[in-house]
Amino acid sequence: MIKISLPDGTVKEFPIGITPLEIAKSISEGLARNVLAAKIDNEIRDATRPLDRDVRLLLLTWSDEGGKSTLWHSSAHLMAEALEVLYPGIKFWVGPPVENGFYYDVDFGGKSISSEDFKKIEDKMLELARQNNPYIRKEISKKEAIAYFTDKGDPYKLDLLQGLEDGTITLYQQGNFIDLCRGPHIPSTGLIKAVKLMSIAGAYWKGDEKNKMLTRIYGISFLKEKDLKEYLTLLEEAKKRDHRKIGKELELFAFSEKVGMGLPLWLPKGAALRERLVQFLQRAQMKAGYLPVVTPHIGNKQLYITSGHYEKYGKDSFQPINTPIEGEQFFLKPMNCPHHCEIYKSAPRSYKDLPLRYSEFGTVYRYEQHGELHGLTRVRGFTQDDAHLFCRPDQVYDEFCKVIDLVLYVFKALDFQDYTAQISLRDPENKSKYIGSEENWQKAEQAILEAAKGKGLKTTVELGEAAFYGPKLDFMVKDAIGRKWQLGTIQVDYNLPERFELEYTGSDNLKHRPVMIHRAPFGSLERFIAVLIEHCAGNFPFWLTPEQVCVLPISEKFNDYAKKVSELLNNSDIRGLVDDRNEKIGKKIRDNELKKIPFMLIVGEKEEAENKVSVRKHGEGDKGIVSIDEFIKSVNNN
Repeated sequence: MIKISLPDGTVKEFPIGITPLEIAKSISEGLARNVLAAKIDNEIRDATRPLDRDVRLLLLTWSDEGGKSTLWHSSAHLMAEALEVLYPGIKFWVGPPVENGFYYDVDFGGKSISSEDFKKIEDKMLELARQNNPYIRKEISKKEAIAYFTDKGDPYKLDLLQGLEDGTITLYQQGNFIDLCRGPHIPSTGLIKAVKLMSIAGAYWKGDEKNKMLTRIYGISFLKEKDLKEYLTLLEEAKKRDHRKIGKELELFAFSEKVGMGLPLWLPKGAALRERLVQFLQRAQMKAGYLPVVTPHIGNKQLYITSGHYEKYGKDSFQPINTPIEGEQFFLKPMNCPHHCEIYKSAPRSYKDLPLRYSEFGTVYRYEQHGELHGLTRVRGFTQDDAHLFCRPDQVYDEFCKVIDLVLYVFKALDFQDYTAQISLRDPENKSKYIGSEENWQKAEQAILEAAKGKGLKTTVELGEAAFYGPKLDFMVKDAIGRKWQLGTIQVDYNLPERFELEYTGSDNLKHRPVMIHRAPFGSLERFIAVLIEHCAGNFPFWLTPEQVCVLPISEKFNDYAKKVSELLNNSDIRGLVDDRNEKIGKKIRDNELKKIPFMLIVGEKEEAENKVSVRKHGEGDKGIVSIDEFIKSVNNN
């Protein structure tokens, strides 16, 4: 018998060799029908794979990220099976799950394929799915695997086998398709009820442009047809909200190949919006006792060797800057925290000085791969609303809670109401990825767990998602159409103070090591603004929108009155402008509605005579005629 620990804390005994799926059936037939995979301790595995020891078991369904990714991985194999039937002789490279769906890189051997072929591939996938073939895992020796793929004539799988050793090689089969794969997979193809191929692209083998170009086919699958329909509807809504599209329409930002990919250019309206976000957080930080600092855009290589960033991120950074002095190298800074450590170290510190809270809107640079760049959400140069708090160990809990309060204040002001706090801890199976002592990690992780509990946050725990120097509390926010984004992060760090030999003199007159808290409520201004645009579809909160009011004279005769209205608005801290183009009033209204300006004030003969304005609200239309003072008062009270 073996002992199985379930998520509710109960421990049950089962015969050795039982599968997670059989355990699910012993609990409920309904549960068993929904099981896609199983988390065994910290590893996701097939729900049909026998258990041979005492374990912690979590049954994964569609509501779990691990369940979704397993379904999508299995769907990639199903697509490969369909492709092999329709295009005999094709070869396969890799077919992993991705954030939304899956892809497979395929060598069609000279055959042509386009999106026009998607329907027949989808039909074949569903035909094969209805056969309800089980996904069968088989352990195999390297010699056997080489013989199989040599006989099949698949050079890509033979290349993958070069890096594998006996005891680590498995094949998966469903129906007549066999693939080299670590897994895991869902119990059977019959669970896949709806599929949609989304796009087709070129992808160099192994990501190397010197290699052959393969065909990458992206798809997505669901357990129910209605879920696919809802997803496609969501995609259409997401297209309308795409921050790249809205950002161009509202003239917020641009990109230039001459400047460089992934380096955004902020246009006047976007710069004004960005600056208001900065001022909003600066005011909140000033009240909370933060001290502003400014650090250079570059740093000596030794700075990042000391911090550990060079070892962890050196390959993903821009190449070093060589100075005229031989051997002297600088880097575009990938992080602000090493610079802030040196600011702390610039003077002796006493326990009475702590906590010290340094804040900076610091621009950092990371060389993201070309294929990973995406509008403002993935760029090579971005500005973090960074702050680093240096405190005594007895101050960590209170300081962490205050940072949580600040993050929630930001979310409330910008109408992000649906969020979860993800507690990101170390991977207990691979501690070599992290720096620092076991004692420091335990203290840091405990501090986050206690603070999250103390603030009553709705939390999830993710192992292996910690930063290399410390655990994190990441805020996962759902936007207006239900998509999840990571916004805002807080990290407890006992390691960088040690690496930089930071000290303070305690009340005992001895030297002590401070604890460091990293935090960024926005995360980065670029990514935050992208998410905000898509969340509100460009209809920003009134206080933030670049242009709040547009005054529209119905003819040139009323331009002077329109300018007078605009001046009165600006004097009352309302951002007003005049559309005095020689166009019909209907066209002016339509054009400014597209610009998502919250209010339009129409002025003509009657309005001028009575010192009033005719108000139109974006998305709502005519709101009647009011005096200028009444309008200003209503807006300022909003």
